[in-house]
Amino acid sequence: MITGAHTVLHAEDPPLARAYLREVLRLTRVNATGDDRPIFGLPPAEIAVHPTEPATSGRHELYLMCAELDDTVAELTDRGAEFTGEVSRQRWGTLATLVVPGLGPVRLYQPTHPTAQDLAPGAGITGAHTVLFAEDADRARAVLRDVLRLPAVDGGGGWPIFAAPPSELAVYPAAPDVGQHELCLLCDDLEPTIRELADRGAEFGGDVSLRGWGVVTTLVVGGLGPVTLYQPLHPVGDDRDVSDTP
Repeated sequence: MITGAHTVLHAEDPPLARAYLREVLRLTRVNATGDDRPIFGLPPAEIAVHPTEPATSGRHELYLMCAELDDTVAELTDRGAEFTGEVSRQRWGTLATLVVPGLGPVRLYQPTHPTAQDLAPGAGITGAHTVLFAEDADRARAVLRDVLRLPAVDGGGGWPIFAAPPSELAVYPAAPDVGQHELCLLCDDLEPTIRELADRGAEFGGDVSLRGWGVVTTLVVGGLGPVTLYQPLHPVGDDRDVSDTP
């Protein structure tokens, strides 16, 4: 069954962005390939599905959550973080924009909506919120609910926010034809997971392939599109050693 989520951030300067995640956000990590391409452990994560708009078409987003925005901004600023624009208050939270060198802007917010993961008290990064943009948001949410069976809370107005399985974060070079971030789902054993999901009505595209980093297939989420599903051959974020944190 689904055991994790792997988020890929495409950066113009991956080493610079990775150094920032390591030294400023102080995310724990494992070295996946032995050539200084770390995979970072994320705090408790959740997934929301939003309707696609022209400005967001083909792009997913990663938001970082905190318990107290002012305290977290002050803490990260003391570590050298830079923020752009003003703090704003939205219906769903108090929001700031964190500038990650080599990557670009990442939203940081203190949620006022119910969250799918309990937030720990105090300052610091406490969660990750991934937004998936779908042409048919209701249909995509039904797949996450009925096929993947992710638990959810009502984020307001009947919009569910799904709890993501244990999550990790990787930074890849940005290719000219990419320009978006990606969500991949992990499992312990791909073949039985495919059978289990197919019995629930899941559809898959293409053949299973063996890559250097995993055994891979493509899950077609109705209303959303293709999502990579794979059995990792690399170390995963849950295997990280917390003593590796600076």
